[in-house]
Amino acid sequence: MKSAPNEDYVLIARAVAGECQAFGQLTLRYQGVVRGMLRQLCGDPALADDLSQQTFIKAWQKLSGYRGGRLQSWLCSIAYRELMMHKRKSARTDLDALDTTESACHMARSQASLNREMDLHRAMQQLAAEQAKVLILHTRAGLTHQEVAELLEMPLGTVKSHISRAVKQLQSLLGDTP
Repeated sequence: MKSAPNEDYVLIARAVAGECQAFGQLTLRYQGVVRGMLRQLCGDPALADDLSQQTFIKAWQKLSGYRGGRLQSWLCSIAYRELMMHKRKSARTDLDALDTTESACHMARSQASLNREMDLHRAMQQLAAEQAKVLILHTRAGLTHQEVAELLEMPLGTVKSHISRAVKQLQSLLGDTP
């Protein structure tokens, strides 16, 4: 559900003033984007749901420090940092919690759609890790090239190159014509 930034700012002001329902509206508005981005980045729907909840808890705690800009970008940045923190913790304890298997909920989709999604998933796994990460943040999370560059602390030109190369490689792997 898209909204005008002014609507977000009004809800943010109300939430900072202590109105929990206002933050609930923001959560409903953006949870799909955050959850979807996390699911693509980690491949584990349950983990993505947990990290999404952590993201909105952290956002609630830091909302008074929000300095403007696109709320979606700010939330996706928090979500990405939560994922990276989880990966660091998992690496320290040698747990492999980031399973990339498909979710059982895909069974309800049409076979053609499921096949296409599986082909895309396999193709995405063949991309260089940085290319896949940048592409997911740009396409799934809806971050601009500049926002991806800032989030990953990467030069803007590198982000654009990663996206361009990733798209070309996916087109080649999937047999799509540009």
